[in-house]
Amino acid sequence: MTARRPHAPVLATLALVVGLAACSSDGGNAASDSSVPVVAAATTAAATSSTAPTTTTTVVIPTSSLGTSSPGPTAPPTTAPPTTASTTPAPTGPNLAAVKLTLTPVVALNQPIYLTTKPGGDPTLYVAERNGRIVAVANGAVGAVILDMQDLTQGGGERGLLGFAFSPDGQQLYTSYTNNDGNSVIDEYALAADGTADVASRRQVLTQRQPFANHNGGEITFGPDGLLYLGLGDGGSGGDPQRNGQKTSTLLGKLLRIDPRQTDGAPYAVPADNPFVDTAGARPEIYAVGLRNPWRFSFDAANGDLWIGDVGQNAWEEVDWVRAADGAGRGADFGWSAWEGTHRFNDDQSAPDHTPPVHDYAHGPLGCSVTGGYVYRGGAIPALYGAYVFADYCANGLRAIDPATPGTAVPVLDKPGNVVSFGQGPGNELYVLSFDGNVYRLDAA
Repeated sequence: MTARRPHAPVLATLALVVGLAACSSDGGNAASDSSVPVVAAATTAAATSSTAPTTTTTVVIPTSSLGTSSPGPTAPPTTAPPTTASTTPAPTGPNLAAVKLTLTPVVALNQPIYLTTKPGGDPTLYVAERNGRIVAVANGAVGAVILDMQDLTQGGGERGLLGFAFSPDGQQLYTSYTNNDGNSVIDEYALAADGTADVASRRQVLTQRQPFANHNGGEITFGPDGLLYLGLGDGGSGGDPQRNGQKTSTLLGKLLRIDPRQTDGAPYAVPADNPFVDTAGARPEIYAVGLRNPWRFSFDAANGDLWIGDVGQNAWEEVDWVRAADGAGRGADFGWSAWEGTHRFNDDQSAPDHTPPVHDYAHGPLGCSVTGGYVYRGGAIPALYGAYVFADYCANGLRAIDPATPGTAVPVLDKPGNVVSFGQGPGNELYVLSFDGNVYRLDAA
């Protein structure tokens, strides 16, 4: 793509929309969507597993060009090396019939909603509470409060502090939350020498006005390529009333990919190899379309495959999987709202080339709101190595999928309930976060 000089910056208005626990009945107060096309510098980032992208080609996507550009690039995507690898790989993949698990309580918090670690081998767990705190946890005890932003958000329903991520170089903290007006916001903080967020450094990276109260989401994570991926629901209410899932003119109902660093005065940069950068009328931040409410997505630490738990409407929940060798979701259409799982939904919507889920299940005893998880790449549970572990907020227990037979999900543990998130800790061991207030480590029984 030919580089052009960046234009003057315009603050990006952006959506991060994935609901917290959207079950079969949706609701919300209608509001107009005030998002505007983003004018931001585009960048081709050097893929790296340990540091932020450092080689960039600055390209601007001006508002006026979005309606006149030529179709998007057709060159096959490249996949960066995975960010981490297990130190104890299982030789033959998962053996779910032999899996015996237990949960080890780690710490009790107020509605723990997300957990991650800092790059560089830091053994500390960092956990977000929905009310707006991020705390450090070491040796089963809460240590420093890394950030208290309770003045910026109000937890409740599908709102609050919903996700956070450390930059690959460990120098910045990015938070994803709904503000006091109910709109989605991504902020950047510099980290001080003691590891806490410098509140005075807060910089708004992007915002999106939400048309309804639900499907506000919040998953943000840095991918194997060192870029920030954002999960966005369809805007809320029920049944995709604004038909956002299949629209490339809106960020709602999408997976996005950006470089969140301020670039030439712009609040963030758009990678030049994003699939819709040159598509007329499309938002260039879009990486994949057709998502209803992707509540937790992750990249396999061993191979870069993308897994998504996408919350269904009122009948079906789904798990999506796209191999890194096939682009890890680049340009994929996951079907909503033409499809709910593998079942037709809105007849006026068409998604002829969509990527169907690898697994879906009906509402009932198995639950009503999928919570996406991770492919297990730790060393403590060899029989689970290579399996995708997930849950459902409305049902007790954990399930696992062997990628060799992805249509089948096997129950591997009958507790806990109200699983709202998973986390990947040191050594790629898995943690389970429940709204019973506990953070658990997944261990072999």
